[in-house]
Amino acid sequence: MIVAPLREAGDVAVRSLGAPVSDALALLRIGQRRDRHPAVHVGWQVVNLDVSGRRLRYRVTDNVLPVTEDEAPIWAMSLHGYFAGGSMYARESEVLAARLGWRVVNPSLPGFGGSDPLPGETVTIAALTAELERVRRHLGIDRMVLLGHSMGAAVAVHLAATAPDAVLGVLYRDGVATPSWQRRQGAVARVLMSLDLSEDVRRVRASGIPLLAEWGCFDRLVPPATATEFADVADLDVHWIPGGHSWMLARPSGQADVLAQMGWGRAFLDAVEARRLALAT
Repeated sequence: MIVAPLREAGDVAVRSLGAPVSDALALLRIGQRRDRHPAVHVGWQVVNLDVSGRRLRYRVTDNVLPVTEDEAPIWAMSLHGYFAGGSMYARESEVLAARLGWRVVNPSLPGFGGSDPLPGETVTIAALTAELERVRRHLGIDRMVLLGHSMGAAVAVHLAATAPDAVLGVLYRDGVATPSWQRRQGAVARVLMSLDLSEDVRRVRASGIPLLAEWGCFDRLVPPATATEFADVADLDVHWIPGGHSWMLARPSGQADVLAQMGWGRAFLDAVEARRLALAT
């Protein structure tokens, strides 16, 4: 199902985006200053994998210390949209790492962000997913949360559908896994133009993987009709965020705010933790 975009986006704005402002005013009243950014500093390692002479680039946050004495950080993989690359989401990933304790890897899919392209005839959704599996194996990741935006959301759905035991949850953001969206040009775009991963969406839902669908209420690239279509296919609510198609780039703390402040964001984190514990036994 789907709710009114502007109504819910306004609620998000008041409850999540307004929280830092109200916190700051409270601290000012007692003579303290609230830091604008998290106190935890998160840096990066940039890795260029050699795949038979082809470069596959990713970035990974350097928060390697355990969250507690007996609990290592949860891994998360952020999958970028078209005309982007992994580094464009670096600021968001830093915030998620600092505030949630996740260790975040930002791969650049072939042909984007410093990664060499695949031969044109081999560009398929399965081939793109296989590149992410290379990164996962290289880092020794057992299980991870997937954050997919636009094209990356479609890749995230396919990865979760084909390797469910490796996925703790999926944040599906303004995605193109279902077909009613605007066409693009280029080798990867030709794959996307014929893409319909509706069956993968149903498989993810049937597998019990936590799935949170979010959409910018002013998205004109992947418009509300696509959100409605996805909601129907997945049989779940789509939640609306203030902003356009790339709301997480315009406000890098937005996703962390939503997960921390909104009830449905916290419910997703609880479901991820429950799945992590269940799969660990």
